Amino acid sequence: MSKAIGTGHLTTVLIYILCGLTHGEEPDELTRIRREAPDWQSFTHRDGQIFQSDAEAPYTGWVNVRHGNEGLALCHFKAGLRHGISTTWYPAGQKRSEHTYRAGNLSGLSTHWFENGQKMQQGNYQAGKLDGLWIFWDREGKEIDRATYKDGKLVGT
Repeated sequence: MSKAIGTGHLTTVLIYILCGLTHGEEPDELTRIRREAPDWQSFTHRDGQIFQSDAEAPYTGWVNVRHGNEGLALCHFKAGLRHGISTTWYPAGQKRSEHTYRAGNLSGLSTHWFENGQKMQQGNYQAGKLDGLWIFWDREGKEIDRATYKDGKLVGT
């Protein structure tokens, strides 16, 4: 069975993608970062970058983000843009997604999990576009589809 990521589904997925921990950071470090990071609502936005309200330079550091009842994301920004490994969690604390940003664009491995911990989908981005092999699984962990993308366009299944 072949299924490409539809525009609506991709948009929904991208809404939940925000930044989190870099590789190697421990849970205690995560707790400290969450406690100390400012909230998304405290920033101003100019020219596609985020700034602390009293700052002239774009923000670099961690930011707490909540999407209503959808869970938590902890974002890292560099020069006002998302940058680094990103992680989001379901409200109950299970990992929801992990992605890589470079200078504000998705670039590198992207993985999504179901609430039960099984992988949902995994693939790569290049400069914000789907790129390479994407694999899709059902809630029980059975592979259900594969698709190949180049520059954001489906080129094979």
